[in-house]
Amino acid sequence: MRKQNAAGNTKTPSAGDGHRKKRRIVFALLCLSLFGSAILYYRVSILRAMASFLIYESETQPCAVVVMLGGGRTERIEKAIELYQHGWAKEILLMIPRQVGAEVIYSELFNNESRMCRAILELRGVADEHVQWASEPFYSTYDELHYLKSWMRGRGVPSAVIVPGLFQSRRAKWTMDRIFRDTDFTLRIIPAAGRFVSAADWWTHEEGMIEVENEYLKNVYYLTMRMIRD
Repeated sequence: MRKQNAAGNTKTPSAGDGHRKKRRIVFALLCLSLFGSAILYYRVSILRAMASFLIYESETQPCAVVVMLGGGRTERIEKAIELYQHGWAKEILLMIPRQVGAEVIYSELFNNESRMCRAILELRGVADEHVQWASEPFYSTYDELHYLKSWMRGRGVPSAVIVPGLFQSRRAKWTMDRIFRDTDFTLRIIPAAGRFVSAADWWTHEEGMIEVENEYLKNVYYLTMRMIRD
């Protein structure tokens, strides 16, 4: 087959052109093979790095209140109680209402979490007067931290240590920095480590895979909304 060049002349493809094309294909396949092998070899390190990116933890220091963000299992309330009982805070604020009515969306989930928290608080011997409850239900970390900002201002609370979930902690840090950037509050984030799922082996548990996947989706959403709002 003859090809016409820019000057209108025809050129017959040589055998060398075919060899060069084959070499390019072989080189591309070799690169893909090496890339795939590297990913396979370093897969554990890559997976652990993916989880570690989602985790943020401050240096612990005494604060006026320890704040448990809503959601999750028992780890968050247990971590909040641990910080309180070790003297890192004088009271606990739970970012869930003590009880909600049936008209509230996901009311049963909120009430189940409230019952669980009350049972653990009682079991750990935390006095009711040292526990505060949010006045309304929240459906995002952004709304929880906005409420916390108003709550701290209204009560004159100067400092707080916030307890999110393990893989939620980086997103909580970004959100906290944005919402509290015009304040002089002292804030810390101490995540509650998962009892069964950790950064070291999250991909071996279905629950861990769901948590990490959801957090990456939420991080993309939060960063996108941040760029839009800014």
